[in-house]
Amino acid sequence: MLVSNVIRAMLTTVIAALVFGSQIQLWQLVVAAAIFGTVDAVFYPAISTIVARLARPEQLASANALLQGTQQLMTTVGPALAGIAVAIIGVGAAFAIDAASFAVAATALWFVRRDDWAPLVAPAATDAPTAGAPTPNASVVDASITQPPAEHPSVLTALVEGARAVLGDPALRILVILSAAFNVAFTGPVVVGLPWLVRVRFEGDASMLGLLLAAFGAGSVIGIALVGSLPRPRSLGGLVLGIAALLGIGLGAVGLAPWQTSLAILLLVGAGVGYLNVSIISWTQARTEPHLLGRTMSFLMLGSVVAAPLSLALAGLLVDTGATAMFLLAGGLVLVVCVAGAASGLAKRMTW
Repeated sequence: MLVSNVIRAMLTTVIAALVFGSQIQLWQLVVAAAIFGTVDAVFYPAISTIVARLARPEQLASANALLQGTQQLMTTVGPALAGIAVAIIGVGAAFAIDAASFAVAATALWFVRRDDWAPLVAPAATDAPTAGAPTPNASVVDASITQPPAEHPSVLTALVEGARAVLGDPALRILVILSAAFNVAFTGPVVVGLPWLVRVRFEGDASMLGLLLAAFGAGSVIGIALVGSLPRPRSLGGLVLGIAALLGIGLGAVGLAPWQTSLAILLLVGAGVGYLNVSIISWTQARTEPHLLGRTMSFLMLGSVVAAPLSLALAGLLVDTGATAMFLLAGGLVLVVCVAGAASGLAKRMTW
C-alpha cells in the first residue's frame, strides 16, 4: 500500500508538470491510466487484507463499513471538488493537489505499526472450519498453531494458491461468479446506459445525470452504514441472494421508469450494493486462512476487474439499439445468477 501510494504520487506529479508545461498529450494519459490500473490492482486487495489483520472478527463488518463508506463518500465528493479546483486554479494545480494527497497517504502508511498486526498463521488441520463457518481470526488462534513457510512464493505460485483457495470452496466459488455477473450487469448500464437515458429519453442535461449518479452514491453510503450498525445476520447467504434478486429487478426497472422514479430506484439499488459489498468482504475476511487472505482477495477481485471492461464494451454496442432491452437483460442476468446461487446452496454455506 505504501509503495502503491508513492508510485501514484510520482505519476500524478509528472502529469501535473506536463500540464503546467503545456506538453500533455493523449498517449501520455493512456500510459498513465495503464500504470494507475496496475498499481490499483495491487493496492485494493492489500487494503482489504490489512483490515482483517487490524480488526477483531466481531469488528470486521464495522471496520469495512467505515473504510468502504469513506471511499464511497470521497467518490461522491471528489469529482465535485475536482471540478471546482479546475475552474478556480486550473488543471495543472488540481493534479498537483491530487499528487499531494497520495503523498499524505503514503506518509500515514509509513507510521502504521506492524507490531499491531495479527500474525499470518494458518489454522491447524484439527481446527479446520466446517462448511459455512468462518475461520477464526489469527489474533485469537492458539499460539501452538504451525507457522507457514517463511520463504516468499513466486507470483505464479501465489496465484495458484489463491485460485485453489477460492475455487476449492463452494461458497467462495459462487461469490466469484456472482461478483462477475454483478459487474457485467451494473458497470455498463450505469456508466453508459444512464447518460444515454438522460440525453435521449429524458432529454435532460448534466445536472440530471449528476442527480441520478448522486442518488446511487448516496444509497451506497446508506447501505454501508447499515452493515456497520445492524447486527450481522446468521444466514448471510440467504440475505445476499434476496438483496441481489431485488437489485436485479430494480436494474431492469430503471430501463422502463421515468427519471423521477429512476432516482428513487437508484437510491435503493445503491443501498443494496453498498450493503452487499461490505457484507461479502467482511465474511470472506473472516472465513479465509490468514496467510492466504491477500491472494484470496486478489482472486475474488479478478472477476470484477475482468467483467468491468467487458460490460462497458457490451453496453456501448447495445445502448443505441435498445437501452431498455439492455437494462432488462442486465437485470435478468442478476436474477439467473441468484437462482443458480440458491440452487447451489449458498444460503446454507454462507453463514456467520
